[in-house]
Amino acid sequence: MCDGDLPRLDAGSKFKAGACNIYINGFVPVSGQYRIELMLDTPNRDSSISNPFYVEANINVSQQSLNATSSDQPINYSTPYAVHTCYLLLNEAGQSWAITRGRGCDGYTPIPPTPPQPPTSCTINNGSTLNVNLGTVDRAQLVTVPGTGSIHHTQIPVECTGDVTSIPVIMKLSYTPLTIGGEQVVKSSANGLGVTIIYNNQPLSTSDSTSINFVPGSNTLDLGFEAVRNPATPVGDVPTGAFSASATVIMTQQ
Repeated sequence: MCDGDLPRLDAGSKFKAGACNIYINGFVPVSGQYRIELMLDTPNRDSSISNPFYVEANINVSQQSLNATSSDQPINYSTPYAVHTCYLLLNEAGQSWAITRGRGCDGYTPIPPTPPQPPTSCTINNGSTLNVNLGTVDRAQLVTVPGTGSIHHTQIPVECTGDVTSIPVIMKLSYTPLTIGGEQVVKSSANGLGVTIIYNNQPLSTSDSTSINFVPGSNTLDLGFEAVRNPATPVGDVPTGAFSASATVIMTQQ
């Protein structure tokens, strides 16, 4: 039997090569080499695996001409009871998808019924480090509440590719924090001085996850930067001269 239940397994039963034509309706996640495995729910999970063959990701498998061959193979189990079967599609990493239905396929993920999303990618600031110059800052005029001072807005270019209408990402920041007014700001090299990073009028902490939608082509990410003083540090204790602060913007595609 090519699908479903085998009525029994007699001593000397074997997998017979080339006995069945298998219909596969669905899409593989990526183009590449795959194999077909016929799995039995015997105690030792007897199975037979075909030779590898190439499958395109964006074409239904049922519309591709595939040749999965194998050799005769003994089954090391016999029983007078029914044995359930399942046909699986395996990739080179060992992941599997059920291509038939039935009790034997319980616990296996069915082959996806739709093609995979086309690949997308985005590059921030042309892949270069972003340097933001806040200019001359008068320490006597530094605010002590993040988001209430003079904010320097920077337009950061984001280039995206992909045959889609929208590319959703999650933006997070990684930096050494300094807590001022209940908000996290980037700790600077100067005593008592931090830098607030602002998006959509909201200071961003290291725990914030911000959803942003980009489109294929050119995008602009507007971030605000603001110097802020820790109120626990007297104005006179904030050193004069140059200071620096650094943070990493992490964009994760969804």
